Amino acid sequence: MGDTFPYKLDGEVDKQGHPVIPGEKKPDFIVHVPGKMDKNLVVIEVKPVTVDSDGLRDDLEKLKWLLDKGRYCWAIMVIYSDSKRKIPKEILFKVANFSRRCKKRILLAWHSGWGKEIQIIQC
Repeated sequence: MGDTFPYKLDGEVDKQGHPVIPGEKKPDFIVHVPGKMDKNLVVIEVKPVTVDSDGLRDDLEKLKWLLDKGRYCWAIMVIYSDSKRKIPKEILFKVANFSRRCKKRILLAWHSGWGKEIQIIQC
């Protein structure tokens, strides 16, 4: 891709000492141009389908904060399973609620198991 796509995928970036994003707001993955706050493209959190309600809420709050204060364009909550389970309705409800609060900028990605394609679920 060379110079035509300047964005970089980074994981678990340590933000200690960052002037805008505090260290406790460490997302699982980000797509950004390092060093450019106006080039924050996507922030991603990944959780198992067994995530408890508090853990899901905390990650959604983090995504909302990063959209608002970190100036990311989009956020993606990836929920994965290693079985044939369907995505629980409480997860759908929580993600949909946060997405509405963020002007529909949080997407829900469902990965139902090994060898399956990730699906974007409209909340």
